[in-house]
Amino acid sequence: MQDSSRQVKKQKENTLIWAKLIVRSFLVVGALVLFWPALIEPFKFFEFWGVKDNFWEAVIGAWPWYLWAFGATTVILVKTEVEKNSESFSHKFFIGLFRSVKAGVVEEIVFRWLFFLGAIIVLPVINWLLGGFIGLELLRWLHQYIMCPIANFFTFGYLETYLMSSSGWQVGAAIIVSNNLFRDGHTRLGPLAFINAWFFGMYMYWVVFRYGIFPAMFIHFLYDFIIFTLNAVASSFVISRRRIKA
Repeated sequence: MQDSSRQVKKQKENTLIWAKLIVRSFLVVGALVLFWPALIEPFKFFEFWGVKDNFWEAVIGAWPWYLWAFGATTVILVKTEVEKNSESFSHKFFIGLFRSVKAGVVEEIVFRWLFFLGAIIVLPVINWLLGGFIGLELLRWLHQYIMCPIANFFTFGYLETYLMSSSGWQVGAAIIVSNNLFRDGHTRLGPLAFINAWFFGMYMYWVVFRYGIFPAMFIHFLYDFIIFTLNAVASSFVISRRRIKA
C-alpha cells in the first residue's frame, strides 16, 4: 500500500514539473514568436495543431513500432527477472495508463513543438556567440555538414526536407538538438532504450510534420501503453505463480 501511495505521489510531482516546463516554454517561445514571427520560419507557432492528413492512416501506419514495443518488451521480460512487489494488477495497469497518456501528450508538446521551435530561435544566437560574429560558424557547420547528413542517412531520407532544409540550417539542427534532449531522458533505462528513443523521436517528427501533433500523441501513447501493460501483466503473473508455489 505504501509503494502504491509513493508511486502516485511521485507521478503527481513529476506531472507538476512537466506542466511548469510547458507553461514556461510556451510563454517564452510564444512571446518571441508573437513579436517576431519570422524567427521560426518556415513554420507558424500553431502549425502542428491540426490533423494535416488522415488521422487513422498515421496511427495504423505506425504498426511496426507497436510490434517492436511488444516484441522487444516480451524478450526483455523473459530474459530478466521481473521485480516482485505487492501492487495489484489494476493499480499497475492504471499507473501505466496514466504514464502512457502523460508521455504521449506532454513529451510531444515539449520536444516536438516547444523545444523544437525554441531551438530554431536559440541555435542561430549560440552560433553567433561561438564565433559567428567573426565568420567562424562552427555550430552551423557541425550540423549542416555532419550531424544532419548522418541523421538523414539513418532515417532513410524521410526527413530530408527538414534536415537539409533550404529554409536554413537551424531547422535541421533544431530537430537534432530537441530529439537529443528527448533521447537523453531515456538514458537511465539503458543503452537499448537510449538508441531506441532517438529513432522513435525522429519518427515522431516525421508524423508531426506530415500529419500533425495529435496523431503523434496517440501513437506515442499506444507505444508506451503496450510496454507498461506488458510489464504489469508480467509482474502480476510472477506474483501469482509464486503465491501458487507457496
